[in-house]
Amino acid sequence: MATYLGIDAGGTGTRALAWEYPARTWKEADHGVPASLSSVAEDRVLEPLTQVARQVLGTEGPADVAFVGAAGCVTEADRAWIAAGLKRAEVARRVIVHHDAYTAWMGATAPSLDGVLVVAGTGSSVFTRDAADHEILVGGYGYRFGDEGGGADLGREALRAASAEEDGYGPSSSLRMRILNRLRVRSMRQVMVMARTREARWLAGFAPLLLEAADAGDSVALAILRHRLDLLARQITAAAVASGKTPGEPVTLYGAGGLMSSRRYCDQLRQGLSAIWGSGSSLRTAERTALHGALLAALAADGLSLNDVLAHWPQAAGS
Repeated sequence: MATYLGIDAGGTGTRALAWEYPARTWKEADHGVPASLSSVAEDRVLEPLTQVARQVLGTEGPADVAFVGAAGCVTEADRAWIAAGLKRAEVARRVIVHHDAYTAWMGATAPSLDGVLVVAGTGSSVFTRDAADHEILVGGYGYRFGDEGGGADLGREALRAASAEEDGYGPSSSLRMRILNRLRVRSMRQVMVMARTREARWLAGFAPLLLEAADAGDSVALAILRHRLDLLARQITAAAVASGKTPGEPVTLYGAGGLMSSRRYCDQLRQGLSAIWGSGSSLRTAERTALHGALLAALAADGLSLNDVLAHWPQAAGS
């Protein structure tokens, strides 16, 4: 039996699955350190990838095929040096690297590989393929100037609104006190100092506060959520149109990432999309994750049928 390794490198942490196919069980590891090119420096990417791979493989030696889905990894040059680094570390005999939107899409849509994937975690992006199998990626530019509707984006907007209120030029909202209480500080100036050394996942930690405030009817939080998810809905529309769809035509959307567990978030995204696309779209939560998709991609890269693979898929891991 061959050993296959899937790795999901996101903005919050790095996870791995190792499967000695077609055994009915596999091994899983969570390193908890981000390896996203969108949010950490390049020289900090390889170590968590190597560590999580060694953690899950143990003493069994290198995998036969490893597939890495890494946030922000959108150029061939980035994919090549990550693959080369993992091969030098003897993680696997063959290493393939792609961005995490692809592996999330693979996990959500297998075995049909049909539909549009919307990632909403620390960051955000939209991925699909057209009838000629050309890949279409919209958004996903990272928290510094993209990732609209992602956790870091929502967290940044919440901090911005709280700062505006404190300085007297923004409307009153519960966001400021929610943030100050969470951080146990007295002013947004103290938050500013804390933010100097923080990255995307720190910002994303404020997204739940925004959603809580929206659930409580806070008008500022609701306005932020509506505006940011309208932008994400436009990205979904752009991806669907690029794949050959026309507004109003039925299209299946799969949602992946932690924010998709929020009913408020999903309802607002549906509203924004309906206003642009009409009633032809449906949004469902992906049953398999980007980590599952990375493992499936490793198996597919070795020539295995996804239908056969899923026939042996451990039931605890999703259908």
